[in-house]
Amino acid sequence: MTRGEKQMKNSKPKKVWVVVSLLLAFVLTTQLVVSNVLAGRGGELAVLETASYSLAQENQFLKQELATKTSLLYIESQAEELGFGGPDSIIYIDLSLPVASLPQ
Repeated sequence: MTRGEKQMKNSKPKKVWVVVSLLLAFVLTTQLVVSNVLAGRGGELAVLETASYSLAQENQFLKQELATKTSLLYIESQAEELGFGGPDSIIYIDLSLPVASLPQ
């Protein structure tokens, strides 16, 4: 074997190790960046989940309030508080008579 052939054989494993080392460093750096981004997104997700839970509770409260305010018992009690009541007497209108007529 000549000296050039020995150097070629020795340099190939070194090149492989350099490439493998660079690839490993790239993969580790990428993994760290992705982990950091995901950790930040996890915090954002927790905030959004809290807001979602709060809005769901408020929505449930509003549904209950709507059901209460539209019930006939509530409307009747509010009408009584405002002075509305049943009629004292009922007057019927005879529709056979003209209500209004044009002047002649």
